[in-house]
Amino acid sequence: MALSSLVSSGVLLRGLCRLTLPRLSAVAPSRVPFCASTAARAQKEWIEVTYQKADGTSYTVQGKEGDNLLDVAINNDLDLDGFGACEGTLACSTCHLVFKKEDFDNIEEMCTDEELDMLDLAYGLTDESRLGCQVCLNKKLNGITVKVPEGVADARTA
Repeated sequence: MALSSLVSSGVLLRGLCRLTLPRLSAVAPSRVPFCASTAARAQKEWIEVTYQKADGTSYTVQGKEGDNLLDVAINNDLDLDGFGACEGTLACSTCHLVFKKEDFDNIEEMCTDEELDMLDLAYGLTDESRLGCQVCLNKKLNGITVKVPEGVADARTA
C-alpha cells in the first residue's frame, strides 16, 4: 500500500498518534508524584534580611536560600512603593538596593551588562548597588540589612 493511501485512510496518523496513558485508578494512593525542586526548596535554610527604607522604617523578614531579594520582599508583602514593577525581568530599576561593602562582597551572582544598564537609571546609585531581582540569598547573606533608596526610577516609563 502506498504511503499516500495510508495517510488518506488515516492508518498512518492513527499509528503515530496512539498514546497509552496510565489510568489514575491504577496508581497506588500512597505513590505521590515527587517533585525534586519542591523537596529541595523545603530543605533549604531560612535567611534573615532587613529592608531599611529611606524614612527609617525597617522590615526584618525571612526568605529561603536561593530566593532573590525581590521575591523575598513580595512574598513577605512589604510596603515598598513601586518595588519590582517589572516583576524581575530586568526592565526597570525599581528593586534597586544598596548593600554594605562586606555584604556586597558576599553576593555570589556577578552583575550582568543588562543589570548595569538598568542600574545606570537608578536613583542613589552607589558602588554597592544591585537590583534585588538579581541577588539570590545564600548563607553568607544571613542577617544583612539592605537600604531601599528613596526615589524610584522606572525605566519602562522613560
